[in-house]
Amino acid sequence: MVAMTQLRMTAVRWFCICACASLLACGGDDDAPGGGAGGTAGSGGTAGTGGTGGTGGTGGSGGDSWVCEAAPDGSEIYVALDGDDGNAGTIDAPFGTFGAAVTQAQPGDVIYVREGTYGQDHAMVRGVARDYDSYPATSCPSGEVLADEYCFRDTYAFIALRDFTGWASDSEPYEVQSGTADLPISICAYPGEHVTLDATGWSQRAVAVGLEAYWTIADFEIIGGMVNIGGGTADAQPHDIVIRRNNVHDITVDGGDNPGIVRIDRGDLNGPYNIYVWDNELHAIYDIDQPGQWQDVPDAQHFGAVTTLSRENYLGFEGGGTGTIEIIGNTLYHLPQVFFFKNPMAGPIEIRDNTIYDSGRLGIMGSANVHMAHNLVVDISSQWWAVGNGGYDDENLHAIAGQDAIIEYNTFVGIDSLLGIRCGTGHLVQYNVLFGLTGSTDGAGWDTPSFIRKSETFPDALDPAQSILQEMSSNHNCFITPHSDFQLVSRYVPPEVTGSDWQIDHFDHEQAQALFGFDTDSTVIIETDPANIFVDPDGGDFQLSDPSQCPDMGYFAYPGEG
Repeated sequence: MVAMTQLRMTAVRWFCICACASLLACGGDDDAPGGGAGGTAGSGGTAGTGGTGGTGGTGGSGGDSWVCEAAPDGSEIYVALDGDDGNAGTIDAPFGTFGAAVTQAQPGDVIYVREGTYGQDHAMVRGVARDYDSYPATSCPSGEVLADEYCFRDTYAFIALRDFTGWASDSEPYEVQSGTADLPISICAYPGEHVTLDATGWSQRAVAVGLEAYWTIADFEIIGGMVNIGGGTADAQPHDIVIRRNNVHDITVDGGDNPGIVRIDRGDLNGPYNIYVWDNELHAIYDIDQPGQWQDVPDAQHFGAVTTLSRENYLGFEGGGTGTIEIIGNTLYHLPQVFFFKNPMAGPIEIRDNTIYDSGRLGIMGSANVHMAHNLVVDISSQWWAVGNGGYDDENLHAIAGQDAIIEYNTFVGIDSLLGIRCGTGHLVQYNVLFGLTGSTDGAGWDTPSFIRKSETFPDALDPAQSILQEMSSNHNCFITPHSDFQLVSRYVPPEVTGSDWQIDHFDHEQAQALFGFDTDSTVIIETDPANIFVDPDGGDFQLSDPSQCPDMGYFAYPGEG
């Protein structure tokens, strides 16, 4: 131990995954963009991702074999650009707006949206927004309503799956039905036709789901607006919502609002659960102060391709927080941060069969029970999975704050760090291939990246034998690195613990084996050129040229869910 004071390319994605509810299907081959080797992490960096292995997982996506259709006794409802809400909603007499179709749908029905680009004129009311600057108002502009000395205006989404009472609004109330487990409701692009929902400039939420259940939203290109799922009361929660085979991109939002391309918001009592994000392409989310830029975003920590905001640390445990999320079979890229699981949450969160590339950070894992397997991760340029939060006095919160992640059978290319451990522990990291890891213990300093970093956010014990790292396990990984003394573990012990200066501990592979028992059966390969390791990295093929070098490890060695 040394103590110091200081492709973009095409990657082949293979997956076979199961459908939820009563559907069961298997996907085939799919080409998705990949990327090249990434840079080093920032100060004290660590990066990574967690998820399901061969023993984990719940549902899964249906891939291209899933068919959007009505139940045998259900109805087909149609929306088209040349439709009219006075029509019957049939294929020959379609509706003209989403609201007319969504409010008519009953369990087992399907809504088909015909080809074309839809804008604000086709949207439905989602709710009302208060103009805080209007207080104390005595009158309001045309189209706004005065209530309690504020002006209120309608807000819109194409698909708004929540009953709207019309309070403080000029719009008529509407009611939306939930589907059932046997008879879900689907709204999809008509088979074989390209449908674009363009919310650019007029709405941050193209899809808004609240308090309804058993809906599938599939096969749309969505531009400029998030998919927001949230809310929860003592009587109702959104649940069993499937976001499937959509291409959602180019969203410009305020990072301080905790945005996500798919955002799973908290409820005041209870939260969303059984939320399935399957087989989508989620990319390009920007801060309002840096439109068009995903790299080097100052507020990157508040973004995610998928964001969760569970409620327990705000409102206590008398109810239930957000639960059971699957992020499976997606392609995720051009993101300041890939995942933002902001708050303590019991989970589980399943992250499987995704291709992730050209993004800043892997994310923040505030949730417990994240299970990540069979993901191809290429060119994550900045930092790590920050695991857990700053620690909680409430034992209930602490128990669901970044605890018990499983990270296995992933291939990481161009990554310098995997985990930045805050208060979370109990993790299992195994059977991964990691190419990069440029940190060396020789001359290591504050900024030297390491595979696992025990951060100062939740202070560690001064004696490494009492470290929180003693409560996690890492083994059977393949490290491909330029340095024989690559830094496997670093620890940052603050003055409040040492009683004097910062203590920064650097451990190479051999030292981490002896002290923490890490990676006693892992493989180390000294190599800098990915062409000497992978079949065709320039062409996006990250299969190992010689699989025997890293036996039974990485994305292509994944044993499946059986």
